[in-house]
Amino acid sequence: MSFDQTYDKTAFNIPVTETRKSVISAFFREVIPDTIFKVATKVNGVVTTHANAAAATGYADAINGELVLKAGTHAGDTTILFTRRHPKFHANRGKMFSTSLFYDTLALGDHEIGFVNFNDTTLAIEDGLTFQMINGVCYANIYSLGVQTYHAPIDLGALAALNIDFAKGHLLDIQAQLRDVGNVFWFLSGKTSNGPKMIHEFLGLNAQSNVTVSSPAMHGVYIVRNNAGVQSQIRSGCLDISNESQDEDIQSPFTFFNAADVANVGSGGTVLIAVRVPFTYSGRLNTRDSQYYKCSVTTDKRANVDIYLISNQTLLTKGAGAPLVDTDWTSVTGTSLQYIDNSSGLITGFNLTGLSPIDGTALQAASTFEMGLPSPERIPVVMSHGDVLVVVGFGTPAAAAMNVQGLFFGEGI
Repeated sequence: MSFDQTYDKTAFNIPVTETRKSVISAFFREVIPDTIFKVATKVNGVVTTHANAAAATGYADAINGELVLKAGTHAGDTTILFTRRHPKFHANRGKMFSTSLFYDTLALGDHEIGFVNFNDTTLAIEDGLTFQMINGVCYANIYSLGVQTYHAPIDLGALAALNIDFAKGHLLDIQAQLRDVGNVFWFLSGKTSNGPKMIHEFLGLNAQSNVTVSSPAMHGVYIVRNNAGVQSQIRSGCLDISNESQDEDIQSPFTFFNAADVANVGSGGTVLIAVRVPFTYSGRLNTRDSQYYKCSVTTDKRANVDIYLISNQTLLTKGAGAPLVDTDWTSVTGTSLQYIDNSSGLITGFNLTGLSPIDGTALQAASTFEMGLPSPERIPVVMSHGDVLVVVGFGTPAAAAMNVQGLFFGEGI
């Protein structure tokens, strides 16, 4: 994507030949793609990270080729659609968030869009670079360590020059130089412009005594909040997050396996192994993303194996239906990834009703099968904080002894 026609390069101080690589690109034709997005809601004070986008129907939907995002009916209810990935920060490189929008609640709504990391239990923003419209007024926001360090109204003169109609389709871009203390620019399109025009700037160089955001690896997000009883709603056609000519997928490899056979795997299924990305790592919100690559499984009898990606561990239980807790997971030096080797029999139940496996195969008796390893052209299976990858075995027709010999991941640092 080139800036040489639609952007004022002088604002970025980059040459006209500078190109950008799309890190995340998505549209909403038939469904919200679960490989790219997750949905979290706060409804009457209760926060839920939904198992998939379909489970968030009524809050996040794909209708007529558009994302439709709506807050709940209680004051303070919040809906967040966010990317699984945290597009990584590269030193001395810029990053851009770009989307098309329709605002359906203008004068009394509360909408916030851009780069954000948020607390999973409260949905409060921890780090962020956002554009917000609340009560019909537009703001540029910056958050760091849970504090809103910058909250500036967009100049009405800049908006007036665009003659923008926020209820109609328009474009929103946020360009961040970052560099930990860089400049941030906000762009909008209007009736009178040929493309996005800069309407606000934050000049961080030689003006700040701390880094712009404490963790610059942030989700791309759409946020709507119920503002004093008004159910904020927005629609979007597509989203693109780009960065300056830099590979985003450099990863460290990690492998997990069963130390012993998982015995008596019957037709009802047994969890063989589970791997999760915890919410925190070294005392901070975990922004390390991982990709599942392949899985090698062996069995002594004919069996099936399915692999599921779930958005939280509440679908797995141990004895007497008790939930898993943090101490049930084993940490590995050098990675945020944690695992449960279920040859110990810790996980006794699971409820994956309505979820489709992301991988799976049938195995013949006394065989080993390796599945996965996506091609470079395939959308990768990405895991971010809260996600759990679960390998489930099904013995058919007789109980089998099964063993995950290798479950292979890459983790972005």
